[in-house]
Amino acid sequence: MSGDTSSPSAAPTGAAALASSHPQEKTAPTAAPADSPPQTPSAKPAAPPKPTWVANPGSTVRETLAHWSSEAGWAVPQWDAEIDYQVPGTLSFEGDFLDAVRGLFKAYARAKRPLLVDAYPNQKIIHVTE
Repeated sequence: MSGDTSSPSAAPTGAAALASSHPQEKTAPTAAPADSPPQTPSAKPAAPPKPTWVANPGSTVRETLAHWSSEAGWAVPQWDAEIDYQVPGTLSFEGDFLDAVRGLFKAYARAKRPLLVDAYPNQKIIHVTE
């Protein structure tokens, strides 16, 4: 049968069949050429540096908290504790105001009489008790 074109050797198969049936379509390469630089995601702008909150030696926890509250735009802390602790050396905390407050009170968590702090962010109020 000389006119039979249905034999397996005469019909293109696989990718060759697709390429020959639509010669005007081009497919995207699946891998970048070896000599092209790697694609990097667009650079995001750097986040602003986190503020640093410092408790100075010789100050007290109450004084430090009052100072920080003022800087952060919070109300003067309500201090209902009979004790206060002196800051023996420089303490510094990085982050937002509440991160710093947590760090400051955590530093005194193992004291004989630990201070307890409650924060009310919506009202910008700090309440300290024992």
